[in-house]
Amino acid sequence: MAEKASRPKAVSIGVEGVSKGFRGGVQALESVTLAAESGQFVSLVGPSGCGKSTLFNIIAGLIEPDHGTVHFGADDVTGTTGHVGYMLQRDLLLPWRTVLDNVLLGLDVARVPRRDSEPRARELLARFGLSKFAKAYPIQLSGGMRQRCAVIRTILYDAPVFLLDEPFSALDAQTRLLMQEWLLDVWDTLGKTVFYITHDLDEALYLSDRVYVMSARPGHVIADVAVALERPRDHAIRTSAAFLDYKVQLAALVRAEAEQSLAAEEVAPSGPSS
Repeated sequence: MAEKASRPKAVSIGVEGVSKGFRGGVQALESVTLAAESGQFVSLVGPSGCGKSTLFNIIAGLIEPDHGTVHFGADDVTGTTGHVGYMLQRDLLLPWRTVLDNVLLGLDVARVPRRDSEPRARELLARFGLSKFAKAYPIQLSGGMRQRCAVIRTILYDAPVFLLDEPFSALDAQTRLLMQEWLLDVWDTLGKTVFYITHDLDEALYLSDRVYVMSARPGHVIADVAVALERPRDHAIRTSAAFLDYKVQLAALVRAEAEQSLAAEEVAPSGPSS
């Protein structure tokens, strides 16, 4: 597994034996166990409806599992909030707030004084190429700029762990590639632990130190793939033999589970998606 020597190997956050069911007999997750070492970039891939977003909601403390625990270091944080920064698929920028006000939203809600929060926000906007747009409104921004704002808002929360749920899925292909490169720069600068959901195998491999593959519902981990690709990574690595070998491995696993998921949908009611 490729890691920076300066990054400690202690487990930052993980789940053990997590299961979750919903009304109607839908079992979303079954005995999920996974973990990320401090400073790692970890992706989750799997068929739609396998419970990835449900798992993120459990890690974030927004819902409680029926069984199992979430741990942050040595602490059991199951069912509690505040230990992660969480970014959903949509940027959720408020149209009546400026870029600066949007990235400060979480800290405003937490009643952090602007004299403390605003200098840090302006520093991040400048670092990530948005300082000229501090007074602009979301409607004036491109899709990539909106997603950068959403990531900066998550960063400002300053949690040691970020959960990113398909943050670039709505972007066009070229912008998505640029945003992946930008995200790696951000991650490398901040040294945070990242859990990342994606359906894009190229994206998972390009970004990650390890990739967990989840099964069809009920979701559980069927593979933990260590991605031993050299860092720092550039776009050229996507055409390397090692990258393509990993992609073939992941594609075979995901395809088998997707076929099983489609077959199950023909005989079972639908439930919460990914």
